[in-house]
Formats: sequence, structure tokens, C-alpha cells
Amino acid sequence: MRVDNPALFQHVICMLQQGKQVILFVKGNSMYPFLNDGIDRILLRKPAKDDLTPGAITLFRYQEKYFLHRIVRKDGMFFLMHGDNCPAGVYERIPFDDILGIVKGVIRPSGRYVKENSCEYKIFSLFWSKFPRLSRSFHRVGHRCAQMIRHCDRTKGR
Repeated sequence: MRVDNPALFQHVICMLQQGKQVILFVKGNSMYPFLNDGIDRILLRKPAKDDLTPGAITLFRYQEKYFLHRIVRKDGMFFLMHGDNCPAGVYERIPFDDILGIVKGVIRPSGRYVKENSCEYKIFSLFWSKFPRLSRSFHRVGHRCAQMIRHCDRTKGR
């Protein structure tokens, strides 16, 4: 069954506002190599202001579309967002009210759950949020690391 984005996200927003957690498949490549299109799933919950720190991955509304990007930094009343796989210098400037959810974890295809406070999550968060220009240069290294992590996931399942 396919659901169009506006209908899906209205339902997701409603659930998050009720304090429920939501699991969604990742769609798109803007957070590659940490999140993989159609393969990884994310666990979202409603964000508190204290959750919104550099490196956190958030679901937000921007120009009538929905995105899943990292917080790079706070800029006054706004948050600067950037996708791991987006060109350096390209940011979205988002007010708190347009941040709909925060990623609390990632569910890999093997079923392995990567918590937001895990080493893997923190390394990607630190590297991509602190060094966006360098991270683009080291994209191949990130790709290789992601391949190795997926390989470990597959071999653990045997």
C-alpha cells in the first residue's frame, strides 16, 4: 500500500504531538551514508528544546516539504540544518515550531538498533555536523564505513 506524503506526514505529526513514537522507512539519500534509502528505519519522537543539539537528526518542514537532516548549530531563534550527503554550505534555517520529530534511533536491515547515544551514532553526528566541508571530502570513507557496518550486521545474523 502506498500513501502520499501529505497524508502520511499529517498522521505522523498527529501521533508525535500525542507523545507517541513513530517508526518510518528512510526515503531519499540526503543522509547517506548514515541513513540508507528504503533500507533503514528510524524511530522518531516529539522533540524537547533540550534535545535539539548539534548532530541531532530531526524531521522538519521546510518550504512545504519534509526533511530529515542534522542540526549543525543554533542561530538565534532558528536552527541550521544540513544533510550528510548535501553539498557543503547548503543549509536550511528552521524555527523550532517547524521541527516535528527527533530521531531516537535507527533500525538497520538486520534488526540491529542504533541508539542516539551509541558510539556509531555519535561518530557520524560529530564528524558530519562539526566538519561539513571535510565530511564531503571524506564521503568515500563514510561510504566504506557504512559498508563495513552493514557487512557486520549481515554476518551477525548468520
